[in-house]
This record gives sequence, C-alpha cells and structure tokens, in this order.
Amino acid sequence: MVSIDTSGIDELIEARPMEFECHSCHETNSRALGWMRKRHETHCDSCGELIVLGTADLRAQMRNTERLLRALSEQLTQQLSHSRANWAR
Repeated sequence: MVSIDTSGIDELIEARPMEFECHSCHETNSRALGWMRKRHETHCDSCGELIVLGTADLRAQMRNTERLLRALSEQLTQQLSHSRANWAR
C-alpha cells in the first residue's frame, strides 16, 4: 500500500474560515476555525457588536465543520492511495 502524507490536515482545518452572522446587524463575519476555538467572543466587523462564540450552535457548527473536513481528507487520501497503487502496477 502506498503512503500519503496527511500531516498538514490539522493546520488546514485550523486555518479554515468559518462564517457566522452578527445578531445585531445581520452581517456575515468570518474567522479561522482555530482562532474561534480558542476564544469565547469577538466583535462584528461591521457594527462592532459583541458576538459570543461559545454558543451551543456555533460550537456544534465548528465540530461539524472539522468532522466533515477530516472525513473529506480521509476519502481523498484513500482515493490517492488507491490510484497510486494502481499506477505502481
């Protein structure tokens, strides 16, 4: 079986932008997933209103995004590994 280097997936997931809406002005804000995970609040880029990042909905969205990205990475790794094994024949 052919080995695929997946060491950079954690960094890609941490850097993945996540969007969330300001409850005050309804503008969409974006922050890196890793940045959001380490903080409990931020301010809206448009109106400056405080946005709480520790809500159950946002935390669930962060976990789901990470889970989906890891699953996609695993699928791509398997696909590439299978393709490389076929090329080696």
